[in-house]
Amino acid sequence: RAFDDVTRYKKAESVSRKLMNLQSTYTRLKTSIDKAERIIANAQGELSDAKKAKDSGRAEKARQ
Repeated sequence: RAFDDVTRYKKAESVSRKLMNLQSTYTRLKTSIDKAERIIANAQGELSDAKKAKDSGRAEKARQ
């Protein structure tokens, strides 16, 4: 019985370590995606403001 418990605990530990690793990867990717979305939203806002102000220099910079 004790041997079965040890084996079960080792398997559970292995599964939990794998899940933590996957969660860590997901969190890093999610952070990168959120950052990219903020950059895009800021550029779109800048482009919109530049168009309203008829500032072609700002508009071109926002497109890049």
